[in-house]
Amino acid sequence: MKNLGNISDTFLIIDRYSDYMYRRAWGKVMIIWGILLPLTITIFTLNTQLSILLDVEEIFLKFLATGLCVLFGTSFTLYIFLSVPKLTLRTKEEDEPSSIIGHYHGILLGLTWFILFQIPNFIIAPFHIVSYVVVSSIALIFSYLLLEKIHGRYKELLISGTVLLMSSIPLTLMVFLDLIVLAQISTAIVFAYSFLSGGFYSMYMAGKILDGNF
Repeated sequence: MKNLGNISDTFLIIDRYSDYMYRRAWGKVMIIWGILLPLTITIFTLNTQLSILLDVEEIFLKFLATGLCVLFGTSFTLYIFLSVPKLTLRTKEEDEPSSIIGHYHGILLGLTWFILFQIPNFIIAPFHIVSYVVVSSIALIFSYLLLEKIHGRYKELLISGTVLLMSSIPLTLMVFLDLIVLAQISTAIVFAYSFLSGGFYSMYMAGKILDGNF
């Protein structure tokens, strides 16, 4: 019985460490996107002024900002999640070989985010930037619902997604009123607040889990 108790404690430690690593990964990813997205939006908003200041073409700045955001953000995201040891990717469904979601949730999440972020490309210019807020909120809420069935509850994803979704209403109104610059600045602020706060909260919860306080 003592050996069974030791085995049980070992699995508890493994599960706790698993949750710790995975939450830290989500925290880091949210923080980096909480920096990249607002920075890219700011460059687009001040594109004319920056092009004059730097003596470069406006299209070059837009291309550079978009390229760095997509390439660096995507590369960082893949690196962070792929760097998490296989041990930490254990799910509740791993005892059920038929559970496709349990084994391939990472791929499902990645495809969902990728597909959703293609939608703004088909949205007309004035509402283009607001559409990113909407698809980001949907992606975060979907991630929360999926992870709830696999790794546990990640309230930061739900909260950040809800904040973005609610913020899309006044942002859309600003675009309707032709307050484009205000909408762009507000969008950058909303992205920074929702992603950074969610990311730091995830890092905070990871620490509490590792200490056994959650």
